[in-house]
Amino acid sequence: MMKVENSVDEDSSNEAIVSKTIRNCGIEIFGFAGFDNLQNSLISCSAIKRLPQDSKTVIAAIFPYYSGEHEGANISKYAIPRDYHIIVGEFLNKASSALLKKFPSHIFTSFCDISPINEVLAALIAGIGCVGDNGLLINEKYGSYVFIGEIVTDLILKQSVVDGGKCLSCGLCRKACPAGVLEKTAKFSQKKTKCLSAITQRKGLLTVQERELIKQGETIWGCDICQNVCPLNKNAEISIIDAFKVNLKSRFELFEINSPNFCENNKDRAFLWKGDGILKRNICIFEEKDEDNISKSR
Repeated sequence: MMKVENSVDEDSSNEAIVSKTIRNCGIEIFGFAGFDNLQNSLISCSAIKRLPQDSKTVIAAIFPYYSGEHEGANISKYAIPRDYHIIVGEFLNKASSALLKKFPSHIFTSFCDISPINEVLAALIAGIGCVGDNGLLINEKYGSYVFIGEIVTDLILKQSVVDGGKCLSCGLCRKACPAGVLEKTAKFSQKKTKCLSAITQRKGLLTVQERELIKQGETIWGCDICQNVCPLNKNAEISIIDAFKVNLKSRFELFEINSPNFCENNKDRAFLWKGDGILKRNICIFEEKDEDNISKSR
C-alpha cells in the first residue's frame, strides 16, 4: 500500500509544498480530501463556526499513540499518555502556522475531536486507512491506535489517490464486544452511546447491566477490547511521537484516586475531563468494593 505522505512528487506544486511543510512539522501520515465530499456529513457543533469561508480542502492526519503493552493497566491505551487534545493540538497549530507563512492569502484552521468534520470519513477519503467493523480508522502501519486531526483550508489541493486498505470483516471485534453493540445492523449513534467506553465515562447512576459490564471489562476508563482482538492491530508499530511515549500512567489504585493531590497531579490527563468521581465509582465497581466508603468526588 502506498503511503499518503509520499503520494505527490517533490515539485513546486501546492500539494508538494503543503506536504513538505507538514512533514517538517513532525506529522508523518496525512492526506487531502475535498471538502465537497464531506460537506453533507458535517457535524453540528459550536466548532462549525470556525470553518473557513469557502472551504475547499480537508487535510486529514493521524497521530499514533501506541506505546506498547502495559501489564496490569486499568486505563485505556489512549489515556495512558498526556491528553491527546494537547499533543495533537500542538502539532496541528504548528502546521497551520507554517502553512500560513507559505500561503499568506489563504486560511488554515485546525480541528481535533471537537470538530464539524466527520474525522473518520475524512481520513478514509484521504486514503490514510480503512474503517473497521468497530467504526474505527485502521492504518496499515499503526492499526487503530491513532488519533485523527485535520486542517481545513480554502486552498484547493488535489485529493489523495491512495489505497487505504480494507477491514478483514473477520467478526472478532463483534464477538468480543461485551456490550454487544457492533452488530452490522447497529447504527453508529447506538455504538457510541452503548459502548463500554462510553459507559465508563458516563456520570450519574449506572444501571445494573452497565455496572456488570464494567466488572467484565478490562479498564476503569475507556475500553480497548475490540482493538485488542483486531488482527490488523497485531503488528501495530510503536508511536514515533515522543510525547505519547513519556510520562505514562497506566494503572491507578483507589487510594491514589482518593489522595488530595490526585486531580492536580493528573490535570493534563484525558481520564479527568469529567472529574475524579467517575474513576472512583468505576474502580469500586470493578473491584467490587463498597462505593459508600470512598470520599466524595470533587
